[in-house]
Amino acid sequence: MDIKFKYQGCTLENPEAAALMKAAKAKQPFEIDLETLIDVKIMDSDKLFSLSVEQKSSALASLAFKLATSEKATPKYSALVKNKPSTKKLETSKDPLDIVEEINKSVSYRSAGAALLLHLCTTTDYRAIRDIAVEFVNKCSSEYRIKSTSAVYRGFKKNASKVFEPTELSPETPRRDSFYVCPLYISLRSGLLYCDSNGLLSLRQQYSCGSRREDASSKAEAMKRMFYTFKLTDKGNQVKEMWGDIETYLVNFYKSRQA
Repeated sequence: MDIKFKYQGCTLENPEAAALMKAAKAKQPFEIDLETLIDVKIMDSDKLFSLSVEQKSSALASLAFKLATSEKATPKYSALVKNKPSTKKLETSKDPLDIVEEINKSVSYRSAGAALLLHLCTTTDYRAIRDIAVEFVNKCSSEYRIKSTSAVYRGFKKNASKVFEPTELSPETPRRDSFYVCPLYISLRSGLLYCDSNGLLSLRQQYSCGSRREDASSKAEAMKRMFYTFKLTDKGNQVKEMWGDIETYLVNFYKSRQA
């Protein structure tokens, strides 16, 4: 990133700017609001999710998730005024049939992620993104016969038993080739936000400690990670039951997406 500092019309080198800030005892760290430089209507979380898949960028994937979470936490509808009829509905008030139609008409990784969560989740058992992804990828290979060139297999490799498993980040594996930036993972994470905002899933927060790799460092073994498990709500189950060809939608989507 190329950042230029100016002071009284003069362009400063980075060391000069740092020295000036220190001498003036300026407040640090200072913030640069990128909304003044970027059109937020163009670079929203959905666009960033798509770009992260196209460019294999873990930084964009992380930013997209952060923005999507922020958008959900600070909804952009106006406060309800007494005696004034509301013209906007909260997302959770959408009719199940409307949700099926909305997902179907949007051919995107977010829609595919939401569809997959609805397809493989139940109202009884809590699941996680990782095991949903592993189950689906192996079905793509063994049942759906989706070609190995599909983007669905990116971020996975076959083990000694010829079963696909997530590719873990390691010194030999760049982050861009790992499970946590693969199209399927990004799709499920984006779909999770959609399902949660529409009341289709019941989420609970959990933590895992350590690494899945046998040769992990002591630092990696000491790490603590937060993740979500989820199950269908009654509304989510209604959407699932209404959508008769949800499996066909998923197969066609990943047949059309090449790595």
